[in-house]
Amino acid sequence: MDLDIMFNEKKLKMFQSTSEVEVKELITKSLNKSRHLDSLPTWLLKKYVDQVLLLITPCINRSMVGSVIPFCLKTSHRNPVAKEIWRG
Repeated sequence: MDLDIMFNEKKLKMFQSTSEVEVKELITKSLNKSRHLDSLPTWLLKKYVDQVLLLITPCINRSMVGSVIPFCLKTSHRNPVAKEIWRG
């Protein structure tokens, strides 16, 4: 599916939907690192990638076409780190 869509008030020439093959490749190449905000650890996603591709791929494509990220995925967490003061 090729579409003309707007991004930051500029028209993108083309958007090409991603395929299940591309999504699977990205997932399998991902590092097995997860953050506490991840509701599904990467290693578990990799283990069951074939079973979830039919759900994940359309979600990615709809988000890109609509230029909308679901609100539930707009979560962040900050850990303040105290910097050591250097006195030379």
